[in-house]
Amino acid sequence: MKVTLRSFAGAIPRAAPTLLGESNAQTAENLRLTSGALVPVNQPQRMTATALASNAQTIYWLGPSATAQLLSWSDNVSVAASPVSDEEYRIYYTGDGAPKKTNYALATTGSAPYPVQWYYMGVPTPTVAPSLAATSGSVPSGTYVYVFTYVTQFGASLLEESAPSPPATITLAATGGVTVTFPTNPPTANRNYVYKRVYRTTGTAFQLVAQVAFSAASYTDTLDPQSILGDPLQSLEWDPPPDDLQGVCALASGVLVGFRENELWFSEVGYPHAWPSKYVQAVDARIIGIKVSGNALVIATETYPYIGTGMVPDAFTIQKLPHYEPCVSARSMAVTGDGVAYVSRNGLIHVTAGGVQNVTAGAMTRHELQDYAPESWVGIVHGGVYYAFYRRLAQSGETRAALAIPLAEPAVGLRRIGVTASAVAIESWRGVLCYVDSVSNGAYLFDPVGGVPGTYIWKSKLFALPAPANFSCFQVVGRSQTAQQQQIAAQIAAQNAAIATANTALLASDIKGAVNSHEINAFALNGSLLQDPTPLPQTTVDIQFIAAGGVVFSGRCQMNRMYRLPSGFKFLDWEVQVVGQAEVLALEFATSPMELKQS
Repeated sequence: MKVTLRSFAGAIPRAAPTLLGESNAQTAENLRLTSGALVPVNQPQRMTATALASNAQTIYWLGPSATAQLLSWSDNVSVAASPVSDEEYRIYYTGDGAPKKTNYALATTGSAPYPVQWYYMGVPTPTVAPSLAATSGSVPSGTYVYVFTYVTQFGASLLEESAPSPPATITLAATGGVTVTFPTNPPTANRNYVYKRVYRTTGTAFQLVAQVAFSAASYTDTLDPQSILGDPLQSLEWDPPPDDLQGVCALASGVLVGFRENELWFSEVGYPHAWPSKYVQAVDARIIGIKVSGNALVIATETYPYIGTGMVPDAFTIQKLPHYEPCVSARSMAVTGDGVAYVSRNGLIHVTAGGVQNVTAGAMTRHELQDYAPESWVGIVHGGVYYAFYRRLAQSGETRAALAIPLAEPAVGLRRIGVTASAVAIESWRGVLCYVDSVSNGAYLFDPVGGVPGTYIWKSKLFALPAPANFSCFQVVGRSQTAQQQQIAAQIAAQNAAIATANTALLASDIKGAVNSHEINAFALNGSLLQDPTPLPQTTVDIQFIAAGGVVFSGRCQMNRMYRLPSGFKFLDWEVQVVGQAEVLALEFATSPMELKQS
């Protein structure tokens, strides 16, 4: 009897160990499994020394690729790039108090953590009407209604106008003028006010009379109808977004969309600061999160998901989907390419224009899902794989890791990756996945190309034989060390030699330190100034054969060499576990050497 394991796949938690497919695993950790071989995920690589917000929960790369900076927040923040023409890298974001906006220059002015400077997203509406008084001028006799607006400037040239003040009315018995006195200016903190605009009407539509400096206390209108600028008032319904707006994202048509409670809110087309309440639409459950994929908006709620389509707010339609899949983590929502995925109590739900699919239904039920603490998921899609970074609390302690779920080939199974992440993002210009380590609060590159291989664990299915047997020998099939692996090993050896030299020099120096010789909190409690060497990648793997629940063989094995297993017993149940860094193409074991040699 000979067993050959190849085309290695991941775990299927819902299946009994004896009912797994030949290639599936009981345990699959720190593996790529994209080629069918056992290949480790590379160890994380520190990306930047830029200081991040304490306990960073959200990160976002802002700016041109050569000088981009990592923004971070201690809350669950949603960020939308400017939906209109932009050379200043403007962004709009919610979740950090009232809705805000910033650009590259503002965000990076000063020391990290970024963003340093920002403005509130909307422009407040004046709440008090102007005072009017008659004076001399060329305004014809009649009754006039006046309003004024505030204007802020965002960046070099973008002007943003508020909704108008309450109206004020005056009647001129003869030709004259009108002095418009403004109420006390509003607070200016985190708002870049630059102008006030004065409008008047004789009863049809408001027209612009003048634009004056924000600091002006009054303006005297002496203009006849032919002399005024005459631009109509556009901002009649341009309210600022509500303070509790969440989940902001951008539609392709130049519209921002967000939510509060069970309401969807939309900005005016081309004016991200203006959020008319007339566009609000409601669904019949509290909204947990929203994401845009292509021209569709996916809305995850406490009950059913919805999908919305439309280019402009007043022609936007929402459809309730007939699948009861409540979202249990807003941070689990991730754009997949053709839709949006999020976690419910039943599994990973994928919403597309074609419908709703439970991606993990074949791999686990709602019972196995609980082992991965779905309410803690922070999700992102990279390379066709959904990564769910989770944090599970149990009596035995805390587990922080990532669950890798293939979207296109769910039958490949699941993988667990030993990464602790509190925030994730895609660095768009290189298309790489980065994350914030939840222990060190530093930014790291996930599975970097050319990085140092990590250590994987792969445990086979439980082979239930028809009769007790003794497997007598096995071999691990793999490649000899490649030139690239040899180069990596040489680089690590050189780095370790330099680390050893630096550690030796440090130990020979006076490192005891006098009182007050170092900054408070400069070093970690019980930490060390000595550097740890990087482990060399291994060309062997550790193999365990388990029979009837007990280990019958454990050893470090080379590739393409036959090894003997102990004799003198027969068992019905057999398992094998591989631990290592080297690529494994196949694993073969048989009841005799002759059988092992047979193809």
